[in-house]
Amino acid sequence: MTTTTIRAICLLILALGITFLFGIIKIHNPDVSFESSDGHWGDSEVQFKGRDYSVIEEGFRRYKLQCNASDVYLVRNTEKNWINVLAWPNYLTHNKWKVPYRTASGVHYDGIIRCQTNQ
Repeated sequence: MTTTTIRAICLLILALGITFLFGIIKIHNPDVSFESSDGHWGDSEVQFKGRDYSVIEEGFRRYKLQCNASDVYLVRNTEKNWINVLAWPNYLTHNKWKVPYRTASGVHYDGIIRCQTNQ
């Protein structure tokens, strides 16, 4: 074997290892979508971009304060996937999975809080 072939094999193994680890991390802690119980606000985790559950909680708090919506609560729109055995520990230990589940209402959240007014 030549040095070039050995390097190529090593790079391939490294790339496969990194891809495998990213996949395990992603499968172990799946992204989750949420919305407000009144259906006027929604957001999703994108963990590889740093948008985790704490970002969702902060956005929901801002929505409740800015829109004077103290009676609304957070609902989860992502079901637990019981086939994903690697996620089971996350289902048991992470607070995002303790949020009550409800089918999504179809809210598209673009980062701008728009309060609904009764007129």
